[in-house]
Amino acid sequence: MLKKVPYRSLKDVYMDKILPVEEKYLFRYFYPAFTGNSFEDKPMVLLVGQNSTMKRNFIKFLLRKDAPHLTSDKFMAFIHGDNEKIMYGNSIFFGQSKRFEPLSNIRGGLSYFQCCSVNAPVLENLTIVDTPGILCNDKRSWDCDYSAGLEWLAEQADSIFWFFDNKNMDIPDVFRALSPHSEKIKITISSHGMFIKKNESLLMAITGRIFWKLGKLLDDPIAPSVFYWDECEKLSKPKELFDDVKNEAEKLSETEGVDLLSICEEDEHTVEERKIEYFLLSIVKNTEERKIKAFVKRAELVKTHMLFIDEVMEDFPKLCKMDTEKKVRIKLIEEVYRKIMTEQNTVKKDFLEKTRMQEKLRKLDFKSLPKKKEKELLKKLNSALSEDIPQLMRMLEDSTSKK
Repeated sequence: MLKKVPYRSLKDVYMDKILPVEEKYLFRYFYPAFTGNSFEDKPMVLLVGQNSTMKRNFIKFLLRKDAPHLTSDKFMAFIHGDNEKIMYGNSIFFGQSKRFEPLSNIRGGLSYFQCCSVNAPVLENLTIVDTPGILCNDKRSWDCDYSAGLEWLAEQADSIFWFFDNKNMDIPDVFRALSPHSEKIKITISSHGMFIKKNESLLMAITGRIFWKLGKLLDDPIAPSVFYWDECEKLSKPKELFDDVKNEAEKLSETEGVDLLSICEEDEHTVEERKIEYFLLSIVKNTEERKIKAFVKRAELVKTHMLFIDEVMEDFPKLCKMDTEKKVRIKLIEEVYRKIMTEQNTVKKDFLEKTRMQEKLRKLDFKSLPKKKEKELLKKLNSALSEDIPQLMRMLEDSTSKK
């Protein structure tokens, strides 16, 4: 069972102190949106990768059964349900939870997103989302905005399993949408039997090559964790996910560096299987802390965006020469970034990538942006970060210590 967490209090702080800033400064035009139930939804695991990287077999492993209705050209969410059925379009976006509602605003979202309910134990605590397989430098003309959909899902996900195989380690351009979420990424290498055959030197060479390519994409000095994955038929006998791992895991210290070898069978492949299970269990157990952490990250991003817009709009002309001045200020975005980084002690990754920001600003009517600084909104935002969040953390620690 999940611990009780002050979701309602967290949502109240967001609605009262964060959302007004988002609306006033058009934050959702620049960044992915929250949904009304974002604070209460189950943890989400996102699966991404090129074609033939064995995502289908991985889903089969998690569900402990064949994945029904799975396709390679659509986004597919797996949720828990007593009866297996597939849902499309409005029944997903505007249903009871409305979790995926923002995807309806993305081009092609209604056609390219499906939801499948499956009676699988893992889905009682997790939501699994599979993405379309895509080839490197894929020239297909997608009828949906693949990058926008992937960007929103990556923002919402608690963890991202990025699949590679030993034959193709290139990175499609659309996966650049994952770069702001490097801390969530877990590299999953489909080793096609090499791990069982103990071809460790080749595996290390493949892993090193993947890290070298990711180093050009991810602005993070810490390398992602790696799982080595093989075909489902070569796994140990099926077990209900969490059930027999949970008993051992509850006895272990929650500190880093748990010796999984002591709770696994001698078969090396089973060790990798158990590592994945234990990691997914940790996602469920620590979901409250991650939700608060994600909330803090978003609040800080909203503040940075607010300061950026204030700087861009400072002394902006109200009548004449507006178009000329708009072009000048868009061109000088890099200087605005540097000024805010110096004054607010932020880093470059806290801002939208320069060319994307310039593109969005060009399409935006500056008349819709605030003409003056909203000091009262900034005061509320600062109080959320300095007062409300620490208080919620104390509430969470108190509820945990009483157990």
